[in-house]
Amino acid sequence: MVALHPDDFIVAQLDLDLYSALGAFKAMRARKRNPTYTVEEFATAMERSGLVATAERLRRAVDLI
Repeated sequence: MVALHPDDFIVAQLDLDLYSALGAFKAMRARKRNPTYTVEEFATAMERSGLVATAERLRRAVDLI
């Protein structure tokens, strides 16, 4: 068994099933209320958490999340 960095794991999930994974991120962003997150703010939060590649993928999918 190999341990993956969370960023690598999430990117792998995006590669496996892009639309399902983006749907999960969309739902996660929608649950954030008061204040709400723009896609850029959401991606920046991911980036601050060490999910740099994930944040870049989210920025490219701005219309889907």
